[in-house]
Amino acid sequence: MSQYQGLSRIYDYLVGGVDFQQWINYAEDLLRKFNLCVRSVADLACGTGNTTLPFARRGYKTTGIDISEEMLELARQKAAAQNLDITFLQQDMRHFRL
Repeated sequence: MSQYQGLSRIYDYLVGGVDFQQWINYAEDLLRKFNLCVRSVADLACGTGNTTLPFARRGYKTTGIDISEEMLELARQKAAAQNLDITFLQQDMRHFRL
C-alpha cells in the first residue's frame, strides 16, 4: 500500500520506546487469568516483527500479518538473524486468511 511506502525505514525508531517484552508478559497474564492454553499466535499489523519475534522466542507457533511488504521484509530479516521459524504473510488484516 502506498501510504506505508518508506515507513519501514523509520518504524523501529518510532516505536523504540515501547517495551515489547512487557506487552507479551501482559498478553500472557491475560491468557493465564482466563485459563486459556494458547499454542499459536497471529500478530495482525505485525510491522517489522517487534511483537511477533518475542512470541516466537517464547515457543508460540507464530504468524505475522501486515499489509506492507517492506515491513514484512524487515521482520523476515530479524527472524532469520535470530533463527526463528515464523510465517509472515502480506495481507490486509481486514480480510486475512491463514
